[in-house]
Amino acid sequence: MRKITTIIALAAISFINIGCDRFLDIQPEGKIIPVTAEDYRKVLTSAYSKYPVHKSLVALRTDETNLDDNGVDFISYREIAMWKDSNYDATSTELPWLSFYTVNFYLNQIINEGSKTMQDSPEKNQILAEAYALRAYLYFDMVNLYGKPYNSATASTDRGVPINLEIDLEQVLKPSSVQEVYTQVHADLKKAEDLMVEQKQALGVNYRFSKTALLAFEARTALYEGDWNKALNFADQVLAVKGDLSNLNTTNTVPNHYASPESIMALDNTWDNSIKNLSFASPELISSYNVTADKRFGMYFEKMVVSIKSPKEEV
Repeated sequence: MRKITTIIALAAISFINIGCDRFLDIQPEGKIIPVTAEDYRKVLTSAYSKYPVHKSLVALRTDETNLDDNGVDFISYREIAMWKDSNYDATSTELPWLSFYTVNFYLNQIINEGSKTMQDSPEKNQILAEAYALRAYLYFDMVNLYGKPYNSATASTDRGVPINLEIDLEQVLKPSSVQEVYTQVHADLKKAEDLMVEQKQALGVNYRFSKTALLAFEARTALYEGDWNKALNFADQVLAVKGDLSNLNTTNTVPNHYASPESIMALDNTWDNSIKNLSFASPELISSYNVTADKRFGMYFEKMVVSIKSPKEEV
């Protein structure tokens, strides 16, 4: 009887496995399972578009900006400006931890699955190169947002952020050290270097990584690690191919605009509208400009008129 039961159980398991395999072969209606380079370019575009707009939040912690405590959104951002990183008030905006790992999921999909299904071509190499580069940039941003600044003497024990290189929604992630995160950043950068095809990206898609953008990122990484000679070397390589400056006497395009000749990679949105309407430049920042002669001042700053209504006017 036990033998018969065992045979029946094995047969049931076999049918279940066959059923699962057939189910996995079925493409859900209205959905696309990425296979081609064109498919994975769309996945990568989604990763770029979902990259967190977090640097405007970090700007609230600098001495360059002051918050308008009468602003409508003040209560949502005040705790970030206060450097309060735990026990947030329910109304507070939080730094985008989950958004980083959402983008990371897209990139892992491209790297782990796209490398198998895309046909070999320069386009495949470029897509994979950008995915590795963006993943490196993601972990570089995360470790500097949530971890300690890089210190070669303590990096191996300083708490960093969890590294996830697999597509596993059940995986329990544990924080890696700052050194481990930087090691992963360098590993992804090396793979990006080996695969990158485009020297520079065309205007309109210059939010994507290129060889020049990769060199600029490597210069920044070396700078944060305190490797001054390597940072200078990478920076010189960038300036050799991208050294033009905006002439503010003849153009109204600000240097950080995606169409500016100074733009190397137009990915980060460093000042979103919700923050713009809530904050204003500190007196210390304003005093660093010659407000009449410096053309940058008129491009980057404008006076904000605050109207306070009387009770009679409110009625």
